Amino acid sequence: MPQPDISPHQPVAAAFPNAKLLAQRAELEAMADLHPFQRPWYQPATFVDLPPERICPSMAA
Repeated sequence: MPQPDISPHQPVAAAFPNAKLLAQRAELEAMADLHPFQRPWYQPATFVDLPPERICPSMAA
C-alpha cells in the first residue's frame, strides 16, 4: 500500500518481508477496546499490510 508521507504513488517495498511483530498480549487486547482519549492517536492504516499471522503475542516480563 502506498504511504503518503514517503511514497505516495507506489507501495513501499518491505525491508524485512518475513519479519514478525512481537507485541505484548495485554497491549493487543487493549487495542481491541480503546479508551475514547486514545482513539485520536490510534493509526489502524499503519497495520493494514501486516498479516495477522505475523503478529506474535507475548507475555510481559
